[in-house]
Amino acid sequence: MKLNLRFLGNLLIGLSVAGLIFTYWPLVSYRLFSSSALELTGNGVYIEIPKIKAAAKIIDNISPFEKTEYEQALQNGVARFGNLYFAHSSLPPWQITRVNTPFLFLNKLSIGDEIFIYEQNTKKIFKVYDKKIIFPDDLSHIQELKNDNQKLILMTCTPWGTDLKRLLIFADVVEKPQITSDDNPSETPVPTSIPEFLNPEFTLKKFIYPGAEITKQSPNNILFQTSSDIVVVTNWYEEKVSELGFSATSVIRTNTNGQVLNKIVAANSEYEIVIEIQNQQGVTSVKIDID
Repeated sequence: MKLNLRFLGNLLIGLSVAGLIFTYWPLVSYRLFSSSALELTGNGVYIEIPKIKAAAKIIDNISPFEKTEYEQALQNGVARFGNLYFAHSSLPPWQITRVNTPFLFLNKLSIGDEIFIYEQNTKKIFKVYDKKIIFPDDLSHIQELKNDNQKLILMTCTPWGTDLKRLLIFADVVEKPQITSDDNPSETPVPTSIPEFLNPEFTLKKFIYPGAEITKQSPNNILFQTSSDIVVVTNWYEEKVSELGFSATSVIRTNTNGQVLNKIVAANSEYEIVIEIQNQQGVTSVKIDID
């Protein structure tokens, strides 16, 4: 009798341990062994979020208002509706990674974290600039940005294990698309001389603030100082990028304990320009990089 009880006790302990491994091993393996998007899906349309080791196929034209449609799509990847990307994060532990949950750790993202979108052999890089928690029926933020193809919104349920609210992650483009495959290289003739308007140094000269003192200069970047107020300087650059045919993809203004750092990222068909404006001890420093 004692032998049977001991056997039964050991059996229950063994089953409990096996149940815990079955339940939580996917969560552990997801964090430790998650592959990159390139390894998971090869050449196609997909999303990668390096910080949280998320990588998944993108399934296009899936309405977030049609539950039957999106539930099926979310079994296989991240659904996309315009510039809205949404996926599971709140399934029971035993379904995590067995059923697709690429946004499991989406709440870990912070301002400045990168998101990669791979499409048509190009890599588009976005950076997070805001995050919000909203109620499911609050569509104002999604409606506001629905036609802006320079921004994206990631959406999932929160808190874990519920669908009470929605977590929104906002990101905007910070770099021009990069070629990720040379399967079909184009044969474009290389010009023997570069027109002046395509020369980075020429473009940089156009961005020098009036009356500023240049402290460092190279073909692709320039550093100078001015005694003008940082707000005036920042506003001048916001107007200047538009005047010179650049489109601002990101404008960030920060003030930490009186230390002001403003950053403008803009691009045209040929170049991306990054302008950092900093105020220290009454002197406004400006650094410009162009690629």
